[in-house]
Amino acid sequence: MSELFDHYPSLIQKYGVKELFSGNANIPNFSQKSLKIAGLLTCIQFLIPSCKEFSDRSGNMAPFVEIPNNNSFKPIKYIIGSISKDDFIEDLFILLISVVGTDYYKKFIKKTGSSNFTTEDILILNEDPELQEYIDLMAWFALIRLFLESVYFYFNPENHNLKNPLQ
Repeated sequence: MSELFDHYPSLIQKYGVKELFSGNANIPNFSQKSLKIAGLLTCIQFLIPSCKEFSDRSGNMAPFVEIPNNNSFKPIKYIIGSISKDDFIEDLFILLISVVGTDYYKKFIKKTGSSNFTTEDILILNEDPELQEYIDLMAWFALIRLFLESVYFYFNPENHNLKNPLQ
């Protein structure tokens, strides 16, 4: 997989982002699954640091009406136009399950599925021997999912009141 990441910029130029996201690019020695995973992780690597460019000096998100003038908007618009949020999250979920396994995931959900889940419960999970191995990965997935939901929401003009940008 690291070889794929090393060559990913040149692969994007040769095949295009949409082909790589779909896994339909026919690249010798790489499976469709590996291409999709590399594409998704590359998008996350781009999205996370670029989003800081959309905040003002006090750390609040800039009004949406100012975003189209930002140079980082075009690549983000291209990414979110190339893969739907649901597909992005589903593919990341499949990646997560393939790493942790369904048994681990079920144990994690069973232990965190209570609606009364508290901060103390989170601290107990850190000490749970059954969940020790992948607890950080599971938390990472939850944070990335929230991040993707917010990116897709924020960069969709339908979610903004352009007459009154503060709403």
